[in-house]
Formats: sequence, structure tokens, C-alpha cells
Amino acid sequence: LLKGGKDPEALAVIEQYPDDIHPEIVYGKVLALYRSGAKGRALTALAEARDSLPLVLDFLARDTVRRPALSDDGSYVVGGKDQAWFYREAMRDTWLQTEGAMDLLRGLRAKRK
Repeated sequence: LLKGGKDPEALAVIEQYPDDIHPEIVYGKVLALYRSGAKGRALTALAEARDSLPLVLDFLARDTVRRPALSDDGSYVVGGKDQAWFYREAMRDTWLQTEGAMDLLRGLRAKRK
């Protein structure tokens, strides 16, 4: 839905899973809110996403990332570098196509350091 620009539909799905910890939901909420014009809510959601999955933020915000060791069966560790890599590979282009979204990510990432 997010790749297709269907932000209201994506938010409707995301809101059905408020306790989900997958980056598609956690960071998807940020992107959908941001693109919907709810910048304040997006920033709050990004802070929450960063707190629960910080490596995803790091992997998304950096221009280059070294591919971590990946499981042969496609499994990953929740919160691990492999999960962050898979999300980056799937969604970074969508983030890059959204004007200002990378600045949002990098701004919060810089505050954490």
C-alpha cells in the first residue's frame, strides 16, 4: 500500500496492529503519517519506532550499509541487523521518493547520538 501511495489505506491496516513490532508496521506508520501531512504525529511515531527498532532507523538513514550475515532460510532476528537490512531493501526507495522523509529520519537519528 505504501509503495503505491495509498497512505489512508495503509494507516487503516496499521491501526489494526497497534502492538506490532515489525518495521513494515512501525516505520510504515511514520511514512504514512508524514505523507498524509500529520508531521507532528509522524515525528512522535518515529521516536517510538526508533526506541523499538533503532537499527532500522540507522539502516534507513545511512547512504550506504554493509549487508549483514543473513540466514539461508530467510529468517531474521527481531531488532537485528538482518531485519533492518530486509526492511531497507524493501522500502528505502519509497522513503527516498518522499520529499523530506530522509531529513526526518536523519534528524532523529542525529539526536540519538
